[in-house]
Amino acid sequence: MKTIFISDTHIGQNTPENWYQKSVHEKYLKAILQYVQSNAEDIQDVVILGDWFDLWMYTPQPQISATLNNIINNNLNVFTKQSDGDFITCMDSIQGNLYYVHGNHDMNIDFNQVNKYFAPLSSKNKQVICTDRIYGKNGIYAEHGHYYDTLCKPYSGKTDKYKPLPIGYFISRIAAWWCEKQLKKAGKSNSSELQNQGNPSANDFWTIIFDNDFYKIVFTMPDGTSIKRSDVLNLYPDLVTSWEDVTKLLTVDLNNCLDNYGANLCNDSYNGVKNKVVVMGHTHVPTMQQHLNSVYVNSGFMCPAVPDVSDGNMMMTFVEVDQNSSSYTVTIKKVNYPDTSIINYNQCIV
Repeated sequence: MKTIFISDTHIGQNTPENWYQKSVHEKYLKAILQYVQSNAEDIQDVVILGDWFDLWMYTPQPQISATLNNIINNNLNVFTKQSDGDFITCMDSIQGNLYYVHGNHDMNIDFNQVNKYFAPLSSKNKQVICTDRIYGKNGIYAEHGHYYDTLCKPYSGKTDKYKPLPIGYFISRIAAWWCEKQLKKAGKSNSSELQNQGNPSANDFWTIIFDNDFYKIVFTMPDGTSIKRSDVLNLYPDLVTSWEDVTKLLTVDLNNCLDNYGANLCNDSYNGVKNKVVVMGHTHVPTMQQHLNSVYVNSGFMCPAVPDVSDGNMMMTFVEVDQNSSSYTVTIKKVNYPDTSIINYNQCIV
């Protein structure tokens, strides 16, 4: 039986700075959901491995209005039953369950709210199986990956009134602000038309923090309170003292790429069972690395900008793990642009 892993869809309210733009990315996401539905008799579980919803990629002002209900209502073609692929039919058609693991961009999504919406729509009385950090079953171990990222793991310090939001939350909103500036400068309508969206760069952040307007930023938070850019660092005194420190940490996290953590997890076990397949997301880069009799694989990204996917710098990918009595066939599957066909991008057997 097969297990499908999809991460980093980043579905939001389709505001211009959101990475996921339904006018561009919806048909590719639906192609994956249709693939699941067409092969449902061979699929045990589908795991949404974090950043399913995006509560971070919004400009500092005005106040963020993104909630689970708002996001769903802005994307009904994937959150209601459709003939060409949707999450509800996907959940009902597979042999096992639809699982949802928190990422960083959706760490505040309430699991009860997820099933308040999903469960009544199921024709088979199913509900989404929600878990905060880990999916583990039969030698397959998976998590989003942000717990290994200093800037993005849930913050547990004593001073942050907005915890568990980490400093990465504010970095994302700064990135959204920068995207808005670049859209206006280039005369573009949304982030899908700009290069290097969803592909974080420490060099880009150096440029941002020295922009004259950066010092004027005020963040209006989801609860209606406001915080100045200059006061954000005071929330994380154990991590940073300057925005230059933030950029240095960003460089370290990007260079780590989760690969070392994936290798370590390949040599570990979960609930007493040796990890044969380790899956993570978060980095937006599809990766496959074999470690003796185990494999680490990254599921990649589902909403790159058109210029990035057109020139081959980024891809839309997901992971399929086919387990039998003696082995695991692990495949990174690529959704082709622009025709939405699905092909094997990389594969190994352990």
